[in-house]
Amino acid sequence: MKRAMCSLKAITLIAGVMLVSNGAGAGDMAEGNKQLTEETQQQFSQLDINRDGYINKDEAQKAPALLAKFSKLDRNRDKRVDEGEFARFEVTDPHQ
Repeated sequence: MKRAMCSLKAITLIAGVMLVSNGAGAGDMAEGNKQLTEETQQQFSQLDINRDGYINKDEAQKAPALLAKFSKLDRNRDKRVDEGEFARFEVTDPHQ
C-alpha cells in the first residue's frame, strides 16, 4: 500500500512536470482555476489587491519569488498572471 502511494505520487509529479514543460498555460488548461488548492487560492486573493482576477507586477512586489518568475509564468504575455498561470506557481509566503 505504501509503495503504491509512492508510485502514485511519482506519476503525479511527472505528469505535472510534463504539463508545465509542454507549455500548458491558462489558455491551455480548460479547468485551470479548479486546480488551485484552497491555500493557493487564498494566496492569489491576497496578492490580487485590486480584485480584478489578475496579479500584475505591482501586486507581485509583495512576493519576491513570484516577481522573479513573473515573465515565465505570464504565458500569454498580457503582463499579468491569472489563476491558471498562478496554479503553476506555489507561493509559500506572499509577504516574504
